[in-house]
Amino acid sequence: MHRRIPRRSIAVIVAAAATFALAACSDDTPGADTAPAETPASTVAPTTTQAASALPPIIVTVAEAEGTTVEAEVGNTVDLVVDTDVTEWTGSVQDPTIATFTPGKEEGGATFNPSLIAVAAGETEVTLTDKVSDQTVTFTLHVSGA
Repeated sequence: MHRRIPRRSIAVIVAAAATFALAACSDDTPGADTAPAETPASTVAPTTTQAASALPPIIVTVAEAEGTTVEAEVGNTVDLVVDTDVTEWTGSVQDPTIATFTPGKEEGGATFNPSLIAVAAGETEVTLTDKVSDQTVTFTLHVSGA
């Protein structure tokens, strides 16, 4: 004797089976249904070529620079280390087509030393002055082409 299963019961069983089959194929990881976030440009590491072409800064202790010649390449930054408040120092570059002076500053809890940027090949005289003590330091900056 065969017992007949009502059509309505078969429809419910098929629907339940389909639901479970689809659930098994899905990813239950939180956030898996969202597109991956793009990495902001500021956090992307430089390419090997970019990293290789970046020049490290030249560190110059101002107290020892008087009368010396500082060697740099075009694109170098010359970091001027001072033993007093970095904001007290001014700078003068005899030929500003060769290098530019950037005053020191304190910003957001960080201290930035005064510096020079070597912008073109050549040689120029640099004079630094402490505005408080009137101490003056003069040296030659020789910039070679990159």
